[in-house]
Amino acid sequence: MSFELSAIHSIGKIAVTIVVLLAIFLVTVDSKIKTANRMFAAFLLLVAFDMCGLFMYEWLIQHPYIEMLRRSSAYLQMPLMYFYVKLICFRDVQLKANFVKHFAVFACFWGVLLLNFVWLPLAQQIAYMQDSNTLGNVIFSVVGELQYFFYIFLIFKALATYKINFQANFANHDASAYKWLFQFTCISVGAHVFALSKDFMVQFAQPSTILFAYLVVSLSVLSVICWIVLKALHHPSITRGIKTESTILRMTQNEQNINTNSHDKQQAKRQVSLGKISADVQRQIDALNDFMKSHEPFLEPDLSIERLASLQNTDTKALSALINNYMGTNFFTYVNTFRIQKAKIMLVNPQNSKDSVLHILYEVGFNSKSSFNTAFKKYTGQTPTAYRKNAASMELLKS
Repeated sequence: MSFELSAIHSIGKIAVTIVVLLAIFLVTVDSKIKTANRMFAAFLLLVAFDMCGLFMYEWLIQHPYIEMLRRSSAYLQMPLMYFYVKLICFRDVQLKANFVKHFAVFACFWGVLLLNFVWLPLAQQIAYMQDSNTLGNVIFSVVGELQYFFYIFLIFKALATYKINFQANFANHDASAYKWLFQFTCISVGAHVFALSKDFMVQFAQPSTILFAYLVVSLSVLSVICWIVLKALHHPSITRGIKTESTILRMTQNEQNINTNSHDKQQAKRQVSLGKISADVQRQIDALNDFMKSHEPFLEPDLSIERLASLQNTDTKALSALINNYMGTNFFTYVNTFRIQKAKIMLVNPQNSKDSVLHILYEVGFNSKSSFNTAFKKYTGQTPTAYRKNAASMELLKS
């Protein structure tokens, strides 16, 4: 038992040290996303403060006001994580306007607990903090869990909006921001659920089992922290600025740019399903398809819906409505359809026989091998290499 307790203390100290160093790095690193980095650093420092309970619980419990602050600071973690996600995904996030309502739970809990504490002698304060079954501690736990999963819902909702909006406005989906935030959120949820199961175990398990559970939880927390550090090292854009951060969702404040009036959208879908698209809309669709084939703007790796609208001398909002409502797709899928068709032609063309698949994917406008392979297999059911080999085999059979 003493070994497990010592291991928990050591792991806790290592984890807190790494988190604090990472927070310092985020604050000091030269970055395009300084506000987001500072938000994440604040989140990490609160996590570190919370983890201090792993190795200095005895001291904290003798200083109930500090322990009360440590526990209640958990209410600040999820708002900070939520704002970090929003700042990475969206531009012009109004932090000051949302500050009060998102930090109200922490302020209320702190105020109520402080009023209860201030009149109690030290011995009763310590006893109160040690008894997890008191009404105040039960309410703290329940409200904390409700708040946690409420913010997890908001984060996943923000990420879903980010993904939809990106695909509606950009032809190359740089998924680094989305993958990092989605993976981080999923891992955080897993770690939280695991820690929650430990809290239930505490109620009826033996002391040795409880210590083992704390040891496993501390190891899992350290693993998550190491994963974050390794992720930041392997993908510097996470801390220095996601490539698309400055352009993503400039239109999000007015979602009519990607989601037109719901009545108009439903009306457009009805027309498409009934095959009653107006002659004017059909002319616009034909003109857009002809423009894509003749001018090949999809060869531009960073093609956006704004850029395409500019090239075609049309309105961005109208073009978005045309693609999303009447053509039954999104900008990302629409553009990649032309890129794949172009790639298919190049792959089977004898003049391109010496060109590698990597060379061809860049030629047709893709900016990564993984996104090209995924899109190509989606449209053809084969990898680019297999498609080229099969086409070559067919030519040999014909000859």
